[in-house]
Amino acid sequence: MGTDAKIQKLYTQSTGGRTQPYSYMSLIRSLPKYQLQIDESQQEGWSNATTKYPFLVNIVKYSRGRFARHFIDKVAECWVNGVNDLFDLMDEAFAHVSKSAQED
Repeated sequence: MGTDAKIQKLYTQSTGGRTQPYSYMSLIRSLPKYQLQIDESQQEGWSNATTKYPFLVNIVKYSRGRFARHFIDKVAECWVNGVNDLFDLMDEAFAHVSKSAQED
């Protein structure tokens, strides 16, 4: 059975080898988009950061959910703590994403 096998053939093969038929797999046309939520504690920092640097929204929009979550956390935290220089902000945020990804 290769990747070009018909779906009916896959289903038929999946029911073999047991006395009762069972579903081997489920097909999902598409998964829903990841919904990012900004916490109230982060709202001020994130809002101010994205007002000054609007492209931050695109970084989050085109990143995977877990990485986007870590990125938002750190950008908001840095902004509230007075780190609002673009290079410092990005260095802090990406370092946090990298560290968090390695710990997970």
